[in-house]
Amino acid sequence: MAHYIPHMRNKAQVKSNRPRGCIPKDWDVLVNHWYIEDVVIESEKNRDHRSKHEDLHTSGSCSFAVHTAKKIITDRRPVERAALYSILHTRKDGSVVNEVVKEKMDKMKELLAEPSNQLQSDDTSGSIAWASDDVFAKVMGKERKCCIRAVGFGPSPSGRSSKNAITDLQIRLSQSRDDEVA
Repeated sequence: MAHYIPHMRNKAQVKSNRPRGCIPKDWDVLVNHWYIEDVVIESEKNRDHRSKHEDLHTSGSCSFAVHTAKKIITDRRPVERAALYSILHTRKDGSVVNEVVKEKMDKMKELLAEPSNQLQSDDTSGSIAWASDDVFAKVMGKERKCCIRAVGFGPSPSGRSSKNAITDLQIRLSQSRDDEVA
């Protein structure tokens, strides 16, 4: 299958290079969409924004949740966001993605070395251990209102504000209610 590079080919060339297994009518609709002026402008804008990202991950198509589940199986304890950050931003050969990420990882390792910064949780249900003042938050900055970075879908910062046992109990109670409903 040929790789689509819109700025290097004209529309007729792209249309004539339909991938095997693609329905001709669908391919025509897709190529026509790619060449709509607003779509081209949006694509260029998105490409420019992506080129400015410094905090690149190496997880590929594998979700953060899958990486978390693998880590829980090997360690038999909850995964903190800082530990997950290290896993997701290190290449297979052990090198770090870039210097910006390396600085953040070094700062997280330094903070994790202090026992007072480690989260106390025994939840191994596949969720990521986090708190509003955990090591990840200290290095990466305060969470936004809508979601919690490196946790995925689910909790929002207002849903959990500390690393105390009462909050863990509330989460377990909620999970057991969900299990009863299912």
